Amino acid sequence: MKKYSFILLIFVSIQCLGQISGRILDKKTGLPISYVNIWIEKSWQGTTSDQNGVFHIDKGQVGDTLLISHLGYQQLQIKTKNKNEILLNPSEIELEEVVVFPIKNNKHINIKSFKSYKKIKEFNFFEHQAAARFFEYSEDYAETPFIKKISLAVITPLNRKQIFRVYLMKTDKEGKPSNQLFSEYKTIEIYGDGEINVDFTNEKLIFPEEGFFVVFDILNLKENIATNKFGHEVLCPAIGMDYKKQKKNTWLNYHGKWINPIERKKKSNEDRNVAINIELSN
Repeated sequence: MKKYSFILLIFVSIQCLGQISGRILDKKTGLPISYVNIWIEKSWQGTTSDQNGVFHIDKGQVGDTLLISHLGYQQLQIKTKNKNEILLNPSEIELEEVVVFPIKNNKHINIKSFKSYKKIKEFNFFEHQAAARFFEYSEDYAETPFIKKISLAVITPLNRKQIFRVYLMKTDKEGKPSNQLFSEYKTIEIYGDGEINVDFTNEKLIFPEEGFFVVFDILNLKENIATNKFGHEVLCPAIGMDYKKQKKNTWLNYHGKWINPIERKKKSNEDRNVAINIELSN
């Protein structure tokens, strides 16, 4: 009898440490929020909610503190329960005056940081992070003010569909990544290596004089997980890095906090920029 009680105790303990699950909802609308980044405080454990706002974290337990971050919503810390229905408050957004300009699309400028994904020598697995590269405004762009397309290069060891997101983000008054979107979220599906082109033509975005960030958002979803040759799990795809001698301006977001290029260099000895091309038009 004691033997069976001991086995039952072990089973219950494993169950308690098995998994944290729940759903992320918009507090105002009650609708699920897809692709929300979630971490367990003071750990490397985390995940991303799926298209229905549902999430699961392995090796978690009731009472863990979750750090929840999603652009356009207030960050949240919450202790887990058996059932977790988590409501996020939308951030207050300052609306700007909309000015409509006709798009001619007969003149173009390219801001290049790579020629071809095949010529990129190194690709970086960013783990459960977002990488944001800042682009500064120049008077040379005055005649081609519209952001038409951005391009980046990816490789992956997986032969199945993977999902990531690309979006443009505003800067704050100090030139840091803000909590406000400059574009819509672009959810990208890939099935192999190559150059990814993301079209922003229909959004009619004008290059702001304060500059903006292009964000590559790594999603911690099951379909994105691969095991490397050392037996460690990595999130796919890997993104190409820029070898040009340009100003170091790629930031990282981890646990909902932005790490500037200087701090990034101190922590990881890595300060290269994400390789991103931008096409502007008139």
